[in-house]
Amino acid sequence: MARQVVPSLSVERSLWDAGHDVIVGVDEVGRGAWAGPLTIGAAVLPRDKRVYKVRDSKMLTEKAREQLFDRIASWCVAWSVGHASQVECDLLGMSAAQRLAAKRAI
Repeated sequence: MARQVVPSLSVERSLWDAGHDVIVGVDEVGRGAWAGPLTIGAAVLPRDKRVYKVRDSKMLTEKAREQLFDRIASWCVAWSVGHASQVECDLLGMSAAQRLAAKRAI
């Protein structure tokens, strides 16, 4: 059985401590599908904003994600979405398609 990683801000804190002010957070949907499509969201939140009680978007219901969207989007310094089509996923493979969607998002 695979060990589940509990999301935290440890990476972000180490980057802030190293002097980085802008950190882009990304999350994907569709990676579990073998044929795509794949979508990646990217967001930059101010350092002082947190979405409390949310550690992993996949643990939220679709309704809860929709309810949080406007509030989180209003806090963002910037946000974007990138996609890789089903055809791109088939041609490139899922890992390369994920990188492509991330590049499109950021």
